[in-house]
Amino acid sequence: MKQIYYTFRYLIRHRGNSTIKIISLTLGLAMSLVLFAQVAFELSYDRFYPDVERIYRIRRVLSMGNQGSTEKTEMNIPVINAPVPGAMWKEFPEIEKATVATSWSYDAQYTADGQSRFEAKTMIADSMFLEMFTLPLLAGDRFGFREPTAIYLSETTANRIYGETNVVGKALREGEEVYTVKGVFRDVPKNSHIQFDVLRSMTIFGSYPGWHNNDAYIGYVKFVPGANPEATEAKIPAMLRKYYDVDEEIKNGTRVSYYFEPLNKIHLSEPAVRKTVLILWLMAFSILIVSSMNYVLISISSLANRAKSIGVQKCNGASSGNIFSLFMWETGILIFISLVLSVVLILSFRDQIEELMHTSISSIFALNNLWAAGVVILLLIMLAGMLPGRIFAVVPVTQVFRQFGAGKRRWKQSLLFIQFAGVAFMMTLLLILVRQYSQVLHQDLGYTTDNLVYSQNLGGLKSEQMPTLKAEFERFPQVKKSSITSNMPIEGISGTFIRDIETKEQLFSSRFIYTDTDFLEVMEISLKQGTYFNENTNSTEKMVVNEKFVELAGIKDNPVGKTFNVGMGPKTEIIGVVKNFHLGSLYTEQMPLLLLPMDPATGSDYGGRGNLVLKLVSADRMIVQEFNDKLKKFTQDDDSYFRFYSDAIETSYQDARLLRNAIFIAALVLFLITSMGIFGYIADEIARRTKEIGIRRVNGASTFHILRLIASDIAWIAIPAILIGMAFSVGLGQKWQEQFVVKVPLNASLFLSSGLFVLSVIIACVIIRSWRAAHENPIHSLKSE
Repeated sequence: MKQIYYTFRYLIRHRGNSTIKIISLTLGLAMSLVLFAQVAFELSYDRFYPDVERIYRIRRVLSMGNQGSTEKTEMNIPVINAPVPGAMWKEFPEIEKATVATSWSYDAQYTADGQSRFEAKTMIADSMFLEMFTLPLLAGDRFGFREPTAIYLSETTANRIYGETNVVGKALREGEEVYTVKGVFRDVPKNSHIQFDVLRSMTIFGSYPGWHNNDAYIGYVKFVPGANPEATEAKIPAMLRKYYDVDEEIKNGTRVSYYFEPLNKIHLSEPAVRKTVLILWLMAFSILIVSSMNYVLISISSLANRAKSIGVQKCNGASSGNIFSLFMWETGILIFISLVLSVVLILSFRDQIEELMHTSISSIFALNNLWAAGVVILLLIMLAGMLPGRIFAVVPVTQVFRQFGAGKRRWKQSLLFIQFAGVAFMMTLLLILVRQYSQVLHQDLGYTTDNLVYSQNLGGLKSEQMPTLKAEFERFPQVKKSSITSNMPIEGISGTFIRDIETKEQLFSSRFIYTDTDFLEVMEISLKQGTYFNENTNSTEKMVVNEKFVELAGIKDNPVGKTFNVGMGPKTEIIGVVKNFHLGSLYTEQMPLLLLPMDPATGSDYGGRGNLVLKLVSADRMIVQEFNDKLKKFTQDDDSYFRFYSDAIETSYQDARLLRNAIFIAALVLFLITSMGIFGYIADEIARRTKEIGIRRVNGASTFHILRLIASDIAWIAIPAILIGMAFSVGLGQKWQEQFVVKVPLNASLFLSSGLFVLSVIIACVIIRSWRAAHENPIHSLKSE
C-alpha cells in the first residue's frame, strides 16, 4: 500500500510531467489500439464459419493460346463453370458437401407489399449453400431454400422492410418474378469475403449451364474430417475426362486445371490485402514503440531529480525490487488513465475512425479481436515500465547525491534516435502514398473523365425506353453529347472467349461492351483504323477491337476485315481498331476489348438496359441535381441518379485513399509525441548545461550561437535517424506500389523533401524550447558560483 501511496503522491506533485506522459500515452495508445484491432480484424476473415478448416473454395487455372505456341494467356481465378462442385461431390467420397453460387452479388430492386421499393445486395446460390455456411437463422429453416422461388433476408434487411424478423411467407417481387420469404438470417459479419443482404435460390435459372459456357460461378467444397485436399486435387484431371472431351479442348488450345483454396486464407491471399495489413501493423508498431520510448525518455530525464528520493528510500530499507515495483505501479496507473482516455477518444471520433478504417468500431473491436488490445497494453507496460524501472532500481546509493542522472545522456539520445527514425519512416511512407494516389487518380486512361456523368439505378426502365431517355437529355444546353453503353470502362466488364474461325481454337479471353454510335465521341476515344458503328450497323456480326486484342490475336497486317468467333456465337468481323484505353482501375493490366453494336432502335444489348452517359459542358453539380430530379420522374424511381465519373474513379482507389489518410493521422500523432519528447529532452539538457550556457553568454556568445549549439547536438542524432527511417520506408513503399500498373518514381526529390521537412520540424521544436534559455540573463545561472 505504501508503494501505491508514494506513486500517487509523486504523480500529483509532478502534475506537469505526469500530464505530458498521459497525453503522449493516450495518443499512442488510441492510435495503436485502432490499428492493431484492424489488423486482427483482417486476420480474422472467414474464421467464424463452423468447420472453417474443412471448407475450401475452388480455383481454376485456365490457359489459352495457339497450339504449340509458347505465348499463352493464363488466368488463375476463382470463377468456374457451374457443374464443377456438384461433379466433385458426386465423384469424390472425401467431399462431404459442395455448393455453387453466382460469382457476384448485385444490387437488386425489390417491391414489397405491392408498393414499398427497396434495393438490396443479392446473391444467388444453390440449395446446399445454407448447409455449407450454416448462417444462423432467426426465422424459417434451411429446407425452404430448396424451393425455386425461395428468398432469404438478412436481419437488417427484414427490419428495414417490415420492421420485424418474423416475415416468413411474405412475398417480394423483382421485375416480373415473385419470391416467397422462407427465412431470415443474422447479418453476414463484415469479416466475410462474401457479402450479401438477400439470398435467392439458384433453381430459378433451371438446369445448370454446361462445362464450356457461362463461367460466372464460384464453388465451395467441404471435406470430411481427416481428408487430404491435395490428394483430391490429383484426381481432378481424371474426373474431368468423364464429363467432356478434355483432349479435344487441349487440341483447341485450352487447358483447364482446378485446385482448392482454404476458406480462411482467401482474404489474405490477395496481395493488396497482405500489403495493407503489413503497413497497418508497422504503423501500429511504430506508434507503440515511439510512444513507449517517449515515456521512457521523459522518465529518464527526471532521473537526476528523482535520484535523491530513491537514495533516501534505499537508506530506509527499500530494496531494488521495491523501487522497480514502485515504477511499475506508476507506469500501470498512467497507462490505465491513458487507456480510459483512449477509449473516450476513440468513441468521440467513432464516425471518423469508421470512415478511415472502412469498418465499424463494433466489428474491429469484436470479442474475438480483443486479444490485439491486450497485446498492445502488455507491450506498452513492458516497454514503458520495465526499462525505466530497471534503471531507477539499480541507482547506487553512494552516487545519488552526485547527479547520477547526468550520466544517462546516451540513453536519452538513443531513445530520441528511435523516435526520429519512426517519424521519418512514417513521413516518407506518407509521401509515397500521397504521390502514388495522385498519380493513379490523374493518370491518362485513354478516354475522357472530365465533365462526365452516367446513370445509376434505372428502376423498371425497359431497354426500348433508353433511346427516348437519351433524346430527352440531349435537349438540355448543358449536355454536349450523350451515349448508351452496357458498361462503363471503370466498372466490372463481362468477358468471352475468342476462337479461331477455322480451327475453333480458343485464343484468349476478351472483355466486351455494347455501345451505340456516339460512344467514341462522348468518351473521346481515338479510332486508329477502320470505321465505327453507324445507324445501319445493327448486326452482332460486326465489332471494333482495341490494340491489345490485335496483339493477342497475332495479327501482323491490317486487322480490318479479319473474322473470329466471339464465344459460341457466329463469325464476327473487325470493322475498326481503337487505341488502348484502360479497363477497370490501374490495379489491372491492359486487357483486350471488343465493342459490339447496340440495336439503335431499342438500345438493347441482349435484353440489358445499359447506362446513359452524358458529356456535360461543365462539372456543375447543381445542374446534375436537376438532371437527377428529371431522371427520377422518367424512371418513376427515387433511387435513380447520375453519378460523376470522377467519383467512380475515386471510389475504385478507396482503399489507397483510406490508407493514405490513416498514415497521415499516424504521422501527425508521431510528430506530436516526438515533440513532447524533444521538449522534455531539451529541458533536461538546459538544466544540465545552464552554467555552461551562462559562461558562453558572458564570453560573448549570441542567442544564435546558443541555439545553434543546442540544435547541432540534436541534428547529429536526427540526421542518421532520418536516413535510416527513410531507408525502411523505401522497401515498404515499393512493395505497396507493386499492386499498381502505373507507379510513381521514388526519386531523390521525394526523400530530400521528406528528410528536410522532418529535420525542420525537429529543429523548430528545439528552437522553440531553447529560445528562453538562450535569451536568459547569465547572472541567473551563475549567481550561485
